Amino acid sequence: MRISIYLSSLLVAYCFAGYDPQAELKRKRDYIHYKDEALVHKERFQKKQEANQTLHEQLGKIKYSIIVGNLERAQVEIMKMKESTPIARVTPLLDRYHAIVYFLKEEYDRSLAILNKPHFKQAKNEAKICSLKILNLLILDKTQELASEWEFCRRFTQKYSDTQNLWLKTMVELKLQKGSLDSTKNAFNDLSTLEFSREHARVWLKMGLYLNEPEILYPFINKLTSYFLVDEDIRELIGLLYFRDGKFNKSYQFIEDLKTPNIENIKGNLYLLQEKLELAYAQFRLALTLKPNSLNAFERAIPLAWKLKQWRDGSELSDQFSLYRKDKSVEQTALKSAFFLMQEDYQNSIALIKEQRYEDIKKTPLELSQIMSYASLRQKNEDDVLLFGSLSCQKYDLLNCWVMYQMGQWTHFPEIIEKDQTIHHDSVGFLNQMKTPIEQTLQEELLIDQKDIEDLDRKLGEL
Repeated sequence: MRISIYLSSLLVAYCFAGYDPQAELKRKRDYIHYKDEALVHKERFQKKQEANQTLHEQLGKIKYSIIVGNLERAQVEIMKMKESTPIARVTPLLDRYHAIVYFLKEEYDRSLAILNKPHFKQAKNEAKICSLKILNLLILDKTQELASEWEFCRRFTQKYSDTQNLWLKTMVELKLQKGSLDSTKNAFNDLSTLEFSREHARVWLKMGLYLNEPEILYPFINKLTSYFLVDEDIRELIGLLYFRDGKFNKSYQFIEDLKTPNIENIKGNLYLLQEKLELAYAQFRLALTLKPNSLNAFERAIPLAWKLKQWRDGSELSDQFSLYRKDKSVEQTALKSAFFLMQEDYQNSIALIKEQRYEDIKKTPLELSQIMSYASLRQKNEDDVLLFGSLSCQKYDLLNCWVMYQMGQWTHFPEIIEKDQTIHHDSVGFLNQMKTPIEQTLQEELLIDQKDIEDLDRKLGEL
């Protein structure tokens, strides 16, 4: 028992040997301090991460709006972000996006003004915008500035291009040489001396299309090996080149088994040349399924829908077409209204035109007033017939002048033209009767005898 107590005391003495309460208290305080500091750093890191994520999301929205063509939305988002995010490192990026938006809106002066801001003079920023700046200078025909900027831009961007900026280099040289015939020919000088990749071949073919120089490229095309011809983009460009040059059979040999929007449009055009309208229409509709915003397909399919009397399809195509055309032109409204007319949907036809809301009704374009006059006539709306019929007549539309004349001659003229029965029940007999000569002689019917008048005069004289 004594031994166990002795051992226990030794163990307790050993455990508390060198124990300093003050040191232990300091250690605990240091631990709490370091723990709190770690929590603060963690919170800061999380907040920074959240801020970066929000920043990336906002920038992603702007990029998406630009890609899908919603430029107004992109511009609004850029301005909002500039106001709410005054971060110096983000400003050049937002300005770059803004310059792209102005470029796509064809406001090249504004785009160039942004790219000339001081922070784009720094090498790290200028390398990212110089290609866009070159394009603006090309379009604005500022050749002097273009020459100096191009030398800088070429050095910075050449390493990022698989073709050593072949396309942009050619465009700049053509602009600096004022697009002379010789400079156009010289653009293809390197065609026979350089070794080509597929990307090089694509650029040369696009240049041939852009500069309308197919003859220069034919020897080059004949030398292309299977390595190039298995590339669908190259075959598509060759087919388009031959089609533009009127070599339709040759074009079809290259594109026969390809399925791209451009190819379907070419096939549709080939069917049009053969006057196979139904097949051509099908090809253009197929092109629109592959590329819903193909303006080439819309410009062919809509007239064909009218010619083939596909009124409902034409109406749908017109609606889709208007989604990709921001300008609400008179032609678009008239086209959509005309398709409604052919479906006898007069109510929608009228509603579509009334959406235009012209401040002065007299300024309604002739095409729309003609449609309104006819649709109102079929709707038996006499007030609108008189209004839009007279507007059309004032613009020398003789048919509406005739309608105005009939409106003045007949009561409820819109209802009369809808009736099936004839106005004169026996119009043929009536006309024949009017043309038959009268054989009997005219006899005077004596109403007052002259002698009676003379007797009255004599009696008046005697009075």
